[in-house]
Amino acid sequence: LSTIDDETDMLPAEQMLQELHDDSEKMANIFRITFDMAEAAGDHGLSNYLADRQDAHKKHSWMLRATLK
Repeated sequence: LSTIDDETDMLPAEQMLQELHDDSEKMANIFRITFDMAEAAGDHGLSNYLADRQDAHKKHSWMLRATLK
């Protein structure tokens, strides 16, 4: 049921970073969707947590993009 695929191969470092970036982007999108659902349900405590997680993944994605350049 996971949207993040397992990696069983030993990949070159740049490809590992690219996969980490892609997975982090997926997670940020998942947190965005669930944030919207929590807001619609009026669960502001959960939506605050989800917003923090989304921000963290956006930051990680930015750092990974910068490393890949």
